[in-house]
Amino acid sequence: MVLLGVRLIPKKPMTEELTQKFGMGDYLTEVILLKKAKSVGEKLGDSPLVKDLDIDILEVFRSGRRLPIPSQDVILQEYDVLRVRASVEKIRQIQEREGIVIKSGLKWRDKDLESEHAVLVEAVIAPHSMLDGKSLEDIGFRDRFGASPLAIRHSGAIRHEKLETTVLRGGDALLIEVKRDHLVQLKKHPAFVFISEVEQPVFRKRKVTPALTIVGGVVITSALGILPIVVSAIVGAILLILIGCLTLEEAYEAIDWKVIFLLAGLLTLGIALEKSGAAALIADVFIKYIGHWGPIPLLSAFFFFTTLLTNIMSNNATAALLAPVAIVVAQSQGWSPRPFLMAVMFGASLSFMTPIGYQTNTLIYGPGQYRFSDFIRVGTPLNILCWLILTWLIPVLWPF
Repeated sequence: MVLLGVRLIPKKPMTEELTQKFGMGDYLTEVILLKKAKSVGEKLGDSPLVKDLDIDILEVFRSGRRLPIPSQDVILQEYDVLRVRASVEKIRQIQEREGIVIKSGLKWRDKDLESEHAVLVEAVIAPHSMLDGKSLEDIGFRDRFGASPLAIRHSGAIRHEKLETTVLRGGDALLIEVKRDHLVQLKKHPAFVFISEVEQPVFRKRKVTPALTIVGGVVITSALGILPIVVSAIVGAILLILIGCLTLEEAYEAIDWKVIFLLAGLLTLGIALEKSGAAALIADVFIKYIGHWGPIPLLSAFFFFTTLLTNIMSNNATAALLAPVAIVVAQSQGWSPRPFLMAVMFGASLSFMTPIGYQTNTLIYGPGQYRFSDFIRVGTPLNILCWLILTWLIPVLWPF
């Protein structure tokens, strides 16, 4: 990766201007309402601009003063300046309306959209969160967070229209204008990961020594067989709370219940594969076509299959699915199952080839402006290299 891999990563133009990054230049404009405009005297939500053209009005300027992010009940007045988000075609339709003048020659920067009341941020949809598979409209995004979506980077492409109804996926990046007093609430929500700014974490430095002592105790008591790992880990977690290294709230928030239920389901899936004979059936295919070549080729093929599978489904699911198969393959040939289980463990961790193989891949997919092929170009040689090295090393460290 240091010598070759970094050269395979495409160089992207890095800009701090979110308006440029999301291509907002052609989708933002300002219009002036003259006396003849039909929207004058109407509520914002009932104005023809909103009802007939279905455009988003982001800001209202009155007498040179910017109003807060406008509610639907604001009464529009003569000479109000409206900052709107709309497609090129709708901007053309606005221009044709009587009593409306469009400002020309506007060049947008982030500071133009920010004020004492609102700020511009970029947020990524967290994988497996409540928004993954839903739309902003489904959760009432505007009302709940006091924010307006301006653009979405979805599957590598930027969208400026139908933002509220677009079905979101983990890794999608959103450009959002949000009220400053709602920003903290938005940041705390587990569905969003913010990349516009990185805050320094606050450490409890006085608790470093007891924390390390407890962690070391958990490892030592488990390694020496004094306590099972489950018992020692639970005792260690309780001690961390009692000593004050963690608060009860932090401990509870650290538990990812979705992962726990996922693992519970996958473990029962693995047991079902073993009890039903499905694991033996899959193992027979490996043994029939590769087993006569010996243990190392069979291990290599098993490792390769695990690596391919983990790049299209989760590593947990891959490990739970193939672990019973690994045990059956080894036992049927009279070999130790440990090297085959190690092949599953390592192979299930090599999710470098796709943006959907693991959560971190998904998170950087949108913000990094990568394409699916970028992961294939960089991840494939890395996967092959790890496959070859581990095919040689696993039998050395864990003999058959």
